[in-house]
Amino acid sequence: MVADYNPPQILISVNTKNDTYRNIIETKEFVVKILGTDLIRQTWITQKHFPYGTNELEEAKLTAFPAEKVKPPRIRECKASMECKVVWTKIIGTSCLALGNIEAISARKEIGKLEVKERAIALNRLIFFSYQKTDNTRNWMFAEIGKIHTLTEKDEETEIKNEAA
Repeated sequence: MVADYNPPQILISVNTKNDTYRNIIETKEFVVKILGTDLIRQTWITQKHFPYGTNELEEAKLTAFPAEKVKPPRIRECKASMECKVVWTKIIGTSCLALGNIEAISARKEIGKLEVKERAIALNRLIFFSYQKTDNTRNWMFAEIGKIHTLTEKDEETEIKNEAA
């Protein structure tokens, strides 16, 4: 979420049990990756609980490459990235809010050439909005313009369903 414009700042929330939280606390930096709906399965893999030190990007078959201004990497398969330096963090329950100054923004060349409205459509940002667990089934719901995506995990199997909103 945009927190301010001068300087440009964003506010993110991360689970304190995930490596992302530990990395933010240790480096005081983070990169927000703008994912498309084509990366739902990979997004789900990166949020799984692996032993600390496991490279979640490798597990998801995503390609890390250096950021321009911060230590955490960007992901080649993402449409855009925002590189941030932490201003402050605050624990709220099992989550941590992190406010970051945006130090650099990068996007695929074809997106950078578009006008603002067309750029928003081309980014077609994947938005996470729900998680539910019942018995041995877990459901994650994501949205994009005009569609709802449900990723269901049951008995070590995953399924993704797409439906018009």
